[in-house]
Amino acid sequence: MPNIPDSLKKAFKSDKSGNIILPAARMVYASLFTATRPSKSETDPKRFQYANTVLVPAGADISALEDEIDRIFKENVPEAKRATTKWKRPILLTADQGTLAGYADDYPITLRANSKAFQKDGKPRPAPDVIDNAGNPVDKADEPQQTYNGRWCRMSLNPYWYPANDGQPGVSLGLVNVQLLYHDDPLAGGKVKASSDFEAIADADMADLDKEFA
Repeated sequence: MPNIPDSLKKAFKSDKSGNIILPAARMVYASLFTATRPSKSETDPKRFQYANTVLVPAGADISALEDEIDRIFKENVPEAKRATTKWKRPILLTADQGTLAGYADDYPITLRANSKAFQKDGKPRPAPDVIDNAGNPVDKADEPQQTYNGRWCRMSLNPYWYPANDGQPGVSLGLVNVQLLYHDDPLAGGKVKASSDFEAIADADMADLDKEFA
């Protein structure tokens, strides 16, 4: 784990935008440049989403996000119903997240954020802005090399309330922008260099194989 400065360990609410800025975390399953289906069964491109999931390291402070989630809940649920209302919180335990559970000791919290690729009227929404640590835009052509599973990043979020249309109501994390930070080893099935998988084969061994299969 890189030596993360204190300024990147704490979530805060931006005075400029009002968005919640997360601490440095490791991205997985990012689709920041090309919208993808929100579920395997979804076939309508108009319902596709940009998305990013992050593993939040132990010791990071996300209290600003927790406070915003609680504020949104109280704003949308009358006080008399708060104790009995079942609702979905977007702060997830990594230990409960299937293939990610093995990272729970170092990254106990998982956060999933997304933004719809289209508005209700069918007009396209812009993709999240993606910048590097110096503030330079990241080119879409560099997506595979820059947004692999395990890359460190920061996200800006716009949490919002969604009603109980098909189940429980709750708070969702709207994905706004992403800043790419440190490179690190790939996680959760991310792309690994071939040199990490294979040892070099001596020329003499190759010559023997050539003779055998000639």
